[in-house]
Parts: sequence; structure tokens; C-alpha cells
Amino acid sequence: MGAARLRTSLVLAYGAGSIGSGIISTVPGLLLLFYLTDTLGVPAGLAGMAVLLPRLLDLVSDPIVGACYQARHFRLARRLYGDPMRRSRAMALEAAYRAALGETGPEGIAHAFADAARLASASGEARAIAFVKLLEGIAWHQRGDWGRSGALAAEAEATFRDHCEGVAWERVNARRLLLTNLYWLGDFVALGELVPAILADAERRGDRYEALVVRGLFAVLVHLARGDLGGA
Repeated sequence: MGAARLRTSLVLAYGAGSIGSGIISTVPGLLLLFYLTDTLGVPAGLAGMAVLLPRLLDLVSDPIVGACYQARHFRLARRLYGDPMRRSRAMALEAAYRAALGETGPEGIAHAFADAARLASASGEARAIAFVKLLEGIAWHQRGDWGRSGALAAEAEATFRDHCEGVAWERVNARRLLLTNLYWLGDFVALGELVPAILADAERRGDRYEALVVRGLFAVLVHLARGDLGGA
């Protein structure tokens, strides 16, 4: 049985939040230069600098603020010696960030996630164990080891599915990572088997978000790989 159709008013209410961010990201690029030069009479060079400098500031400040936030999160988690679950999550996040930035080699990744996995196991929380596996899968994906990443994503998804509650977001991202790795491996046979099964499960559970992600990112690829242009 399909999920009940959402009310139009509810869809509009949730979608309204993107209007502000869309205006902020779109309007300056479309209208600001025109307004500065044609309305205010600002020379083109100065108008261009007025648009460019804030972007450059973002380029510098955003990584700094993000690094400060992550470092503070990691330090606070380490102080909570009686809470291995929080410590394991903090260690796994730190290792994943470092892998994404290319700061950690294969040995460093394996060592960091082994420590995080020990803490997660000590917590006795299946959610923590699965979360560490998911982040380790992301780290190996960043290193280009898509087979290893896919295996970890599948393990994480199975643990989320069988032993956890309230983890819809985590499950979606574990399955998305698995499908992404299959794509990079060029395994369209496995991709073609998993995509319909995941779509059917998402529709059965009424998970419109996962259905949208899978249809938009992976179902098209499966149809194209089969030569089904109409289906794509």
C-alpha cells in the first residue's frame, strides 16, 4: 500500500524555508552587479570587487569556523570519560574529516577507526557501532577504496535496520553510500538489483526522501545502463 499523499499546504510550509536561502544565493549573482553599475553608477571594477571580496572572505572564514567547531566538539567529547558513545562518535567524525582532506593515510584511517570501534563496542550501543562503520565507509570512499567502503556501508545499514530505532536518516545515507560505491566500481548488475528493492522498501515504509534520492540519483543510471532511455 502506498503512503498517504501529503497535503499541499504542508508541502508548501516545508518548502518555504528554502526561499530565503535561494534568494541569498541567487539574487546577488543575478542583480547586484547590474544594480551597482547601472543604478548607483559604481565603476565596473569596484562593483566586481564588492561582489568578489565577500566570497573570498567566505572561502577563508568557513573552513576556520568549521575547524574550530570540530576541534571543540572533539575536546568536549574526550572530557566525557564516562560516555564512550560520544567519544566514539567524535573520534570517527574526526577521522572521516581528516580522510576527506587527505591528511590521513590508510594506516592512520585504520588505526583511528579501530580505536573508535572499541569505544563504540564498550558503549554497548548498536547505533554507535553502526555510526562508526558508516563513517569509516565514508573515509575509505574518500581514499578510493570503494569495495571496502561498500562493505562497511552494508554492515552499517544492516545494524541500523535490525538493532536500532529512529535511524531513518542514517539508513538512507548508508544505502546511498553503498549504491554510490557500486556506481564507482561500475557494478551495474548489482546496482540494478538493489535499486528496485530499495525503492520498493522506501515506498512500503512511506519514506519519500529515500525514494526521491534513489530515483533521482541511481534509478536513472540503471535505466541508462540497460539502454532504457524512456525509463530514464
